[in-house]
Amino acid sequence: MKHVVYDCDNTLGVLFSDVDDGLALLNLLGEPETVDLLGITTT
Repeated sequence: MKHVVYDCDNTLGVLFSDVDDGLALLNLLGEPETVDLLGITTT
């Protein structure tokens, strides 16, 4: 299991913005057996 603190500039849902950070967060949340998400920071 990997311990992760996720830092992103989450713009998922903002018109004309990149969605890669938001999709990565959704992917992390979908892997509870392999990823221990310790925290999320945003800028």
